Amino acid sequence: MLKLIRLSRPKRPLICALIWACSFATPAFLNAKPVFNQYQQSVPTVKDTLGYEMGARISSPDAIYKYFQTLSERYSERVRLIEYGRSWEDRPLYFVAVSAPHHIAQLDKYSQRMAAFGDPRKTSAREAEQLMNKLPSSVWLSYGVHGNEISSPEAAMMTLYHLLADTSDETKNWLENTVVFIDPLQNPDGRARFVSRYYATVGLTHDADRRSAEHNEPWPQGRSNHYLFDLNRDWIALTQPEIKGQVAALKEFPPLLFVDLHEMGGDSSYYFTPEARPYNPYITESQREILHWVGRNNANWFDNAGYDYYTREIFDAFYPGYGASWPLYSGSVAMTYEMASARGHTFARKDGTTLTYLDGVERHFTSSLATIQTASERREALLRRYRDYRVSAVNEGRESEQRTLIIADPQNVAGQQRLASLLQEHGIEVSRNSKAIDACGNQYPEGSYFIDMAQPNYRLIRVLLDEQINMAGDFIEQQQQRKANLLADQIYDVTGWSLPLMFNVNISACDEVVRVPTAQEIIEPIKPGTVQNLEARVAFLVRSGDTNSSRFIASALRAGVNLKQSELSFTHEKAGTFAAGSVIVTRADNQRSDLPSVLTRLARETGVDIVGVDSSWIVKGPNFGSENVQSLAAPTIAMAWDEPVSSLSAGHTRFVIERQIGYPVMAIR
Repeated sequence: MLKLIRLSRPKRPLICALIWACSFATPAFLNAKPVFNQYQQSVPTVKDTLGYEMGARISSPDAIYKYFQTLSERYSERVRLIEYGRSWEDRPLYFVAVSAPHHIAQLDKYSQRMAAFGDPRKTSAREAEQLMNKLPSSVWLSYGVHGNEISSPEAAMMTLYHLLADTSDETKNWLENTVVFIDPLQNPDGRARFVSRYYATVGLTHDADRRSAEHNEPWPQGRSNHYLFDLNRDWIALTQPEIKGQVAALKEFPPLLFVDLHEMGGDSSYYFTPEARPYNPYITESQREILHWVGRNNANWFDNAGYDYYTREIFDAFYPGYGASWPLYSGSVAMTYEMASARGHTFARKDGTTLTYLDGVERHFTSSLATIQTASERREALLRRYRDYRVSAVNEGRESEQRTLIIADPQNVAGQQRLASLLQEHGIEVSRNSKAIDACGNQYPEGSYFIDMAQPNYRLIRVLLDEQINMAGDFIEQQQQRKANLLADQIYDVTGWSLPLMFNVNISACDEVVRVPTAQEIIEPIKPGTVQNLEARVAFLVRSGDTNSSRFIASALRAGVNLKQSELSFTHEKAGTFAAGSVIVTRADNQRSDLPSVLTRLARETGVDIVGVDSSWIVKGPNFGSENVQSLAAPTIAMAWDEPVSSLSAGHTRFVIERQIGYPVMAIR
């Protein structure tokens, strides 16, 4: 049965949505080829699986997962569902790979071949040509990173259905040429919060008035994740499981194209690539040309459908910490799409028209298919340019005056450990020396970290570690002129970032290759600490000065260990000097037989080095019994958890205390 749905603009060309087999909506484009209406009725629709028609309900995270799980189980020869993590609220984080059966059967080989193809240090030009004949094209579609940008996860279900159910030669050819990766819901916790709140406010009918409760979310809104992070700003720091997991998946299955699908204000239309200026200087001209290929084909599809759109405005490509930016610096070509949001089922626009939820679903579905088509038809060109990008990155790194970067900061060992671990998590090759070495006129102690810039992720290294990245001079002049004319600047968001500054770590550069006497290893963010003199008779001392010592205090208090803290620095007769804030654990205050084992565990988990002493004699500074040495009591930390507090600030603060320091917070209203 076919069901006709009229769209909201009465004067545009006649466009309608065909709902095929139990009312699954797909666009039928006016005079467009191909028209996708050759669907197998045996493929389960949303209504078959979830009990409602596409667009009739804003699907919950559980419902979306059920649909993807159902189709991946039924069509396992063409779809593979891969879980890459769990959210803070224990919801699955996953994607599916969709392609022709022979590509799905060799998905692991795809990963291995892409790794070889993209590394000219291991694969010759001739071998790369041979691999290119075997490799499919690839596109990664990520939906729903902001929980209240609701239409794109429905479009993800629509896209999966189409790729499995459509019998046209066009779609078959796409899947012969392309592996399509679909991440339908990057932020399930935020979406769950939005959907629950939205349906709690709906009355007899859905209200299109923007003043209604349906369209006005209470604090903290559904945009953010459990810890109220904007996940689309976490692609540099990698603090949240939703982004950490996706980055790991992208390293394993690197796509040629990557799209992050969003929503924006309801009075707008639709935005897609190419991006607005300024562009980050580490984005190559070749990549910018590919963005034009994608945008031009999207425009063809939108013209055929009668959909408004715009490009090259508002959303710039300068900050590398967006989902639509990060993949660019490893050789993929990434972009963002933005749809006007109904923020519910219907939304009354200022121009008198009504925007529906289904409008957003259809447009995201349309741009998804258009991008898949581009990936398929440009397979060889995209693969060749991906290889060229990685080759040029190695060459630029080899010729760089900063041939080797060295992270060796004895004043911040914890910070350098976390930085090195994070860089490795980004896919950057980092080596650690197993003994002291002389290099570039300096001696570096054991445990320093070295980055050879002649690697395929050279530009990612630069974009993360450079202290200053400049915008184009003519763009800066335009912004200065706008300022003189009392106009706002044309920069969308963040303009300054640097991981060394964030971790307060000094990095030095060397103009030659440093041969490091060790193999690469997995670098953990916290290096396990040690306990010296575990059977000490009098006390155990912990130096202050970094996050590890704060983590130790929090963990020790939670473990019931009694602590003292010196307000002044002191020097012990054998253990050396300890800065103000250092911690003292005395045997007298802790009459417990398990103290050595507890301290051993805490040192291992928090990264502190604990020194046991058999005497309390201090040669300089306050003794352990001084009034300048205070006992620490386990506090109750309360945090204002509602308006007028910024939800982002509240979430970030709570995350640092709970997840980085390890101490619980009591949120109060």
